[in-house]
Parts: sequence; C-alpha cells; structure tokens
Amino acid sequence: MVSTIFQCAQLALTLSLTFLAGLASCFTLWVIPLLQLPQVPGRAKTAEFTQLFTWGAQYLQPSSQILGVSLATLACWSYLVARESGVWKYYVASFVILAPLAIWEVVYIFPINDRVKEMDDRLRVSEGASLDAKEEEELKRLLQRWSAFHVARFAAPLIAGAITAVALVRTV
Repeated sequence: MVSTIFQCAQLALTLSLTFLAGLASCFTLWVIPLLQLPQVPGRAKTAEFTQLFTWGAQYLQPSSQILGVSLATLACWSYLVARESGVWKYYVASFVILAPLAIWEVVYIFPINDRVKEMDDRLRVSEGASLDAKEEEELKRLLQRWSAFHVARFAAPLIAGAITAVALVRTV
C-alpha cells in the first residue's frame, strides 16, 4: 500500500502533464490559424507571434523543466515505495519521452522564433513599415512549419500524461 501523499503527487503530475499538453495544443490548433487569417497584417502577425514565444519561454519552459525533475523524482520515489508494482518504469518512460523535446526545440522551433523576431524587430524600428510580398510568404511558411513542429510539444506531454495515469491506476 502506498501513501496518500505519493498518490497525490502522482495525480498532480498526471494533471500537470495533461494541462501542459492542452495549453501547448492551443497554439497549433487556435493561435497560429488565427494569425494566418488574411486580414491580419504582417506587422501584427510578427508582434503577436513574438509575444507568444516570449511568454512560452517565460512560463512554459520552466514548467517543462519542473515536470522533468518531477518525473525523475517520482521515478525514484516510486522505486523506493512501490518497487514491486513496477510503476517506476512508467515514470522513467515518461521522462524518456519528454527529454528529447529540449533538443527538438533548439533544432526546429527556436530558429523559426529567431527569424520571426528579426522581422518583428525590423518592423518596430521602422515606423509605418510593413512586410513585402516575399516576406509575407516567408512568414506564412515559417508559421506553418512552427505549427507542424509544435505538434511534438503537445503530443509528448499528452503521451507522458497518459502513461503516468496508468501508473496512478496501478498504485490505487
């Protein structure tokens, strides 16, 4: 029998992973499609997108780091208190699923963020400036690529959340 504190930690982690997945999915499913509406000017697209990833860096990256540490901690804790059930393996599996996201972001997501920020910085400096047709097309492609690459950022925590939910059920 495992402690109630342990089960509360399991539940909190499962809910946190699921919440993070839901929040991240909103960017791909709602925010980027809204930015791509034809009536949204390029200047607004770059400003909104830049703010989006600024907040992401401010809030979601630390949350992801905390969840990674929490998964590792719960893997160790479950090994100590419920070794015979094998639930610690679920937390290790979830950690292994989430860990590559950091590299994924550096390779695929951050370069897009940087390029859109360059566009936004140029527009902010030049009063009344706008994107030309070539830049508008580039921005459209960048947002589409970002949205496609971002699927991993909500799929991984969703899968990890499902795995931790199984671990929770196995310890009840």
